Amino acid sequence: MTVYRSTDDDRVMVFIDLRNVTEGCGTDPEYLMIDFEGLVDRLCDGRRLIRAFIFDGKHIVNGDDVSKTFHDLLAYNGFTVIARDCYSHGEDRQKEVDVALGCEMVVRACRDQYDVAILVSGDRDFVPAVEHVQDMGKRVEVTSFDSSTSIGLKRACDLFRPLDGMPILMMKNPCQTEGC
Repeated sequence: MTVYRSTDDDRVMVFIDLRNVTEGCGTDPEYLMIDFEGLVDRLCDGRRLIRAFIFDGKHIVNGDDVSKTFHDLLAYNGFTVIARDCYSHGEDRQKEVDVALGCEMVVRACRDQYDVAILVSGDRDFVPAVEHVQDMGKRVEVTSFDSSTSIGLKRACDLFRPLDGMPILMMKNPCQTEGC
């Protein structure tokens, strides 16, 4: 068995399941926010970032996408945001987001656009995508909160790094939210 050795020449793509990370973090969005740029820098660890994706569902309230401002901010900061029009109000859940992320990982691997995929999610639903990407000779690293990451996903990936203890939170200026 060949052991994969990570190098600074590795081409890295990061695939973030936004809802999975924010719910796992359990933060008060009024005062705390996740430093996604810092997280991606930490995960790449000197390797060459090709692209960072964030997957989410559009949250439509009274015909308006209330998540658009946040998605625009992420895009402004260099992320490719894939927001599916798939929010199920009756169940308060997103649909299609995990499948879109898994498809993107596999398609980009087929096109040989990266050497290492970093999946930021703990959902077991990603195991088939991880296995297909690995079958193409790519390395898959998973990062999520330890307690909310499925055992099956931890076993399937090449490396699991828990988010627990990583400095990924930033304080928001209360004056921005309260209009001081």
